[in-house]
Amino acid sequence: MKTLYLVQRRWVVSAVTLLAWLPCRAAGEGRLEPARLDTAANVAWYDVRDLGVEGRGWEDTGDYYDRLPARARDMVRGPVWSLSRNSAGLCVRFRTDAAEIHAAWDGGGGLPHMAATGASGVDLYVKREGEWRFLRVGKPDETRTVRRLVENLPGEPAEYLLYLP
Repeated sequence: MKTLYLVQRRWVVSAVTLLAWLPCRAAGEGRLEPARLDTAANVAWYDVRDLGVEGRGWEDTGDYYDRLPARARDMVRGPVWSLSRNSAGLCVRFRTDAAEIHAAWDGGGGLPHMAATGASGVDLYVKREGEWRFLRVGKPDETRTVRRLVENLPGEPAEYLLYLP
């Protein structure tokens, strides 16, 4: 398969012609089964929650991508709780030999003090020769974003890291 799509809850992950899909957490466990197949478009969709989102501090959150546990809602100030609902700092690590990687996510737009890419874009890194290297940024649309992040990859298995918005 040649295309990998990642989508968040905000995320879903999908792959078109994906040959070897191994989330790094489960390397050696074999291929990950897609959450949904779109046979008409030859797309297999994966949910990033099945890949193992890194950076989560608690399991007992109100929403999967929240940064604080639900029990903290009445313990912190409103602005802190509001910020804890953002997925900034969370990431997904995966291995694929796909020739293209796509991502789709909800949310977008900037802030008065920050451009849209900084507020709700995604960053994709690849591990080459033992070092993480920046590969691409995904610029968000106003609401739902579906973006091809990279194409013409060599088609060899590599490890990738996608920082969520």
